[in-house]
Amino acid sequence: GYYQEVALIVKEGRQIGLTMPFLGCDGWANQALIAIGGKAMDGCYFTNHFSPEDRSPIVKEFVGKYREKYGSVPDTFGALGYDAASILCDAIKRAGSSDSQHIRDALAKTAGFNGVTGLISFDANRNAAKPVLVIVVRDGKFEVAERIAD
Repeated sequence: GYYQEVALIVKEGRQIGLTMPFLGCDGWANQALIAIGGKAMDGCYFTNHFSPEDRSPIVKEFVGKYREKYGSVPDTFGALGYDAASILCDAIKRAGSSDSQHIRDALAKTAGFNGVTGLISFDANRNAAKPVLVIVVRDGKFEVAERIAD
């Protein structure tokens, strides 16, 4: 589910005595999860493409520039959009042409692109291969617990 429902489910689960960590995915990535769920969310984990709490230099730079321009912290969609546009610009440069087939071929050859969501490559089926972040809620904050497959 999404953060609004999940926060209430976890709160109710804690009220009936459930103590195990709840697990989720990118639909949990919103500060309202903690605002609604409160302390009940501590110790819960979810996966995501991006976290502004990631301490890597490229993410810190992106978050700083985004905050400066928009007055807020970027969310997952902002990071994914930024990477998509950056990969396209990189492919156009590598193609050396505005011809769509040349750009498509350059996109297909994308490997090890250093984006704000991690190192990105495309496989033979044009699927993006990239890392996933495991986020934990600890003391009312999101923290990056682990980066997998970077």
